[in-house]
Amino acid sequence: MARRILSNCCGWSCNTTSKRRSPPSDVISTGRSSMQTKSVALYVSTLAEDFAQRRDAYHAFFQQQSVAALTVIESTSERHLDEARLASWADALQADTEAELVVIGGDGSISIAAQVCVTRKIAITAVPSGTGNDFARALGISDWRWRLQHPQGMRMLCRSVGTVSGRYFINHAGCGISVAMQRLQSKRSRRYLARYSYLWALLRYLLVRPAKRCRIIDDKGQHWEFQVAAVNSDIGGGIKVYPKAQLDTEVLGILQVPRISRFRQLGALFWMLRKQPQRSRKLAFHEAPSFTLGDSQNLIELDGDTTGHYGPAEVTVVPQGLRVYCPEN
Repeated sequence: MARRILSNCCGWSCNTTSKRRSPPSDVISTGRSSMQTKSVALYVSTLAEDFAQRRDAYHAFFQQQSVAALTVIESTSERHLDEARLASWADALQADTEAELVVIGGDGSISIAAQVCVTRKIAITAVPSGTGNDFARALGISDWRWRLQHPQGMRMLCRSVGTVSGRYFINHAGCGISVAMQRLQSKRSRRYLARYSYLWALLRYLLVRPAKRCRIIDDKGQHWEFQVAAVNSDIGGGIKVYPKAQLDTEVLGILQVPRISRFRQLGALFWMLRKQPQRSRKLAFHEAPSFTLGDSQNLIELDGDTTGHYGPAEVTVVPQGLRVYCPEN
């Protein structure tokens, strides 16, 4: 949880705020009285577990609340299209409208929503329904029903995000092993292993022949297999990379894995699984307000999704850049 509740962050107030089934439609809008100024959008990942059930439950919940408009936006296979549709909804809001974007999905879905919400007065509610759910876990959220069960037992805070090449990330920006792991995560492992599929992919990577393993060369000529700049304590479904991370951090946690033997990497992995990566002498860790990530031969990924951009790229922090709702306790 955050060290404190910020009464005024990002220039916005961060105070605590307070049954019909929706038809299966791509975008659904329900108008309310013009006297009401609360607008809510449900951004639903169609890859999420039981997404229709969760969509309908939240749709019915907000229909019973005092909202001026309720919109449902279901995800597509194209990230840029989802971002454009969310931005279109946000741009149509009146200046005095209190807006909330409920994200029913995992870290990837929240990362998409953040591209729209960081620069606008829109608060995100995370409904954990993905593979990793590291963002929601950092807020103390584990049950997808939490907003339904405690409609008044919530608070708003502003948490920090990172940025690289004009894109925002909610957990981390990575290069090297984290990109290779995406190819080693099958749909079957995601389905049956859930967040442990990341660990399974990492173990599979350690069996790759050394000649085919990642190599990142930094500006000092040092060779690394993995670089990550994090604003969250966990990535990849609970892999600890920045144990001291605060929700309102002003610095990045930088973790780097050098190119070393498989046996020595297993030793480093042991400490990461113990949630104490800083205790491994084989890992390089430090905190900094900015970091140069990657090289020209390696793709960069943000929150588990590749950006299509190669390094080197400057990574920085946007302190308290994203408004979020979380449980009161």
